[in-house]
Amino acid sequence: MIEIIKDKFIKKNGNLYKLIINDKKTKEVITINPFSTEHYNDIDLFNLRIYCDKNNIKLRVLSTMNYLPVNSQYADELILVENKDHMQKAYDSTDNVTTLNSSFFNTKIWIGYFETRFYQIGKNPLERDCYDKTGIIKKIYNEVDIKELNNFILNKKVFIRESSFEAFKNLKLPENIFIAEIKPTFKNLIKTLRKKNVFGLDYCFQREILEKTKHHYMAVQILSSINLDWKIIGAGGSARLFSMLPTKNILLMARDLYGNDEKIKPKKMGWIKKENFPWLGNQINKNWTIDDVDLETIFTQPPQPSWL
Repeated sequence: MIEIIKDKFIKKNGNLYKLIINDKKTKEVITINPFSTEHYNDIDLFNLRIYCDKNNIKLRVLSTMNYLPVNSQYADELILVENKDHMQKAYDSTDNVTTLNSSFFNTKIWIGYFETRFYQIGKNPLERDCYDKTGIIKKIYNEVDIKELNNFILNKKVFIRESSFEAFKNLKLPENIFIAEIKPTFKNLIKTLRKKNVFGLDYCFQREILEKTKHHYMAVQILSSINLDWKIIGAGGSARLFSMLPTKNILLMARDLYGNDEKIKPKKMGWIKKENFPWLGNQINKNWTIDDVDLETIFTQPPQPSWL
């Protein structure tokens, strides 16, 4: 599930870094940029990796260093940048979003690498960004079946830098906590969760860790959930992110978690019915809240890694 890699395997070239995870013997390469201003990864990216494996295509992924653990799950090759703008704007006090980059970051730093911007722009999961020179987006859904996708999810690895693991060990972090990644626009949900001892509702807890860890932050979140029993509550875009990770998720909700819910094991992606906690529903709005009975169910059930 988790594999610690030595930092020396990440090679620097100018302002960019490269990490080769799978050294495929092929000249066919597809390069994707799986985010715009926020993190729009979801399990469709696992479909893409399976497609590339079946057709002997190298999948190159453009990523910030902070998101190495996330994007390493499906990339053959990572092109990384330590973007200061990203880290400074994460949990921005004005917009209250985890900003990954800017237009300059997308167009200038990555110039020469773009082929596909792979993120959802509409309600239909096939409605992806039109900047696709490969035609790959139209093919993957027809060539990857449910068994292949489930098998990939159950066997994939999350790569974490050795330096990130050391950063985690050097922190004094609380154990056995509930931590929320919820935008302030979900006022009713936040009000309800204040009945419980939930960390991170105002993002102060996250900002404090981010300041100490910088580009190790995502790895520290993952390691804390696995080793310190942090239980994740996500609403909005964060739900998509944590749905991909081996974190202990107890409640994930988003309007746009369309992805491939029909192709994943029900225990992994059971967000249509309330009975299938920890996934509670993908049709939410700012006024949505949770009743006391469901709240007690969430906080008393044993959390599971998201793909089990």
